[in-house]
Amino acid sequence: MEVQRRLPLNMLATFDQPEMTPNCHRRRQTTVATQALWFLNDQESADAADALARAAMAEAGDAGGRLAALYARLFAAPPSGEEREACGAFLAAQEAHFAADPDADAAHRALSALCQVLMASNRFLYLD
Repeated sequence: MEVQRRLPLNMLATFDQPEMTPNCHRRRQTTVATQALWFLNDQESADAADALARAAMAEAGDAGGRLAALYARLFAAPPSGEEREACGAFLAAQEAHFAADPDADAAHRALSALCQVLMASNRFLYLD
């Protein structure tokens, strides 16, 4: 991506963009709350989560299949039993929350919220 020095991208500042004056040969590394909050509040991140939820819903008809599809796409591995339980509880709570809105597709919005949480997780962001 081309970035002009006089017009830096705000998102990159959140993720330790190197100083561009004069030149940067090494960038500092930090992990701060604003980085995690960016993934949970940025519209681009929400749109990506929504698209991922739609793809998982098209790929599988039940919650277990959708979760397996998400984990395959995001982590290239199936979810553990503990992850299945935690994600299942999260989906149930989110569906109950979104069911209050009659105009919303509660299942889709809940899955989209789960996608956003998984994309903000350390497992997705960092390689061990």
